[in-house]
Parts: sequence; structure tokens; C-alpha cells
Amino acid sequence: MRMALARKRALQNMGDAEMTSHSDPSCLAKTFAAHKPGVIFVIADHSGRPGTGISESGTLHRIEEAFLRQEVEAAGFRLVDEGHFLRNPSDPRDRNTPEPPQPKDEFVLKFVKP
Repeated sequence: MRMALARKRALQNMGDAEMTSHSDPSCLAKTFAAHKPGVIFVIADHSGRPGTGISESGTLHRIEEAFLRQEVEAAGFRLVDEGHFLRNPSDPRDRNTPEPPQPKDEFVLKFVKP
């Protein structure tokens, strides 16, 4: 579990560093290679708007769920479950802090190394 949380922070920091056009996909590949089959890899993050990819991670601290899922699956992990307990459908996802103040829409994705 520590690795999954550390990895989430690394992805978040990757976006915060505004590495949008030159992000290093080998980071996820190295994470995949470093673990045995069956390892559980969980990522939770603030949900970005469709089509934004990682472009708003430096400004809004959000990442598009589909983009993140595609990157993690491309590294070899397989999605096995999703958590909806942090979802907030009323968050417009166009600001760092929603107006009026409310919880951000967040996704939780659970992957496994086959």
C-alpha cells in the first residue's frame, strides 16, 4: 500500500511540475517492473474535465481520469476496481477550489499487476 500512495504522489508531482509535454512514461514502466505479479496499485486524485489530460494539473491540481487510466494501463497494469466514495458530481471541475466551496470530485482507481 505504501508504494501505491507514493506512486500517486509521484504522479501528482509530475503534473505539478508542469511536465505536460514531456512527461516520462518510463516512470510507470519502472514502477510496473519493480513489482511482482499480483501487486495492488491504487491511485486517488482530483478529477479533471474530459479532454484535459494532464494539462490542468499545474493550475487546477486536477488530472483527467481517462488519461491517467490509459497511462497506467499502457505501463501494463490492469484496472480491477473503482471507488466512487469521493465523487462529487456537482463539482464543475473548472477551478482549484469549487465555487461555492464544496468537496472536489475525486476518483479512486485500483490496478493489479497481472
